[in-house]
Amino acid sequence: VIRLNDATNNTVDAGTGNDVVSIGSGATNNLIQYKSGNDTIYGLDANNTLEFASEISGYTISGQDVILGVGSNTILLKNGTNKKLNILAGGELYNRIFGSAYGDSINSTLDGAVIDA
Repeated sequence: VIRLNDATNNTVDAGTGNDVVSIGSGATNNLIQYKSGNDTIYGLDANNTLEFASEISGYTISGQDVILGVGSNTILLKNGTNKKLNILAGGELYNRIFGSAYGDSINSTLDGAVIDA
């Protein structure tokens, strides 16, 4: 388990295994680099960025969780719905908001955001 409690300006290389990354509410400006494996990330929000070398192949919503497909692997974003996420994929930064499975009301003030409701 990799824990970023009040950490700032760190780069986490999640490597090739099945990793667990826990980001505390005080953590800001951290970069989590996904390589491969089936990873779980707690606490990802707009204050931190998740980076992929390739594109996301799809996603599924399970309750409040977002499951991203990356090739044959997955990344589970625990409680990842209904908030802005910074995702850097293939060198391009995306602002994403994933709605939950519960019929959400999403209010966005973001420019250029992709909202999946």
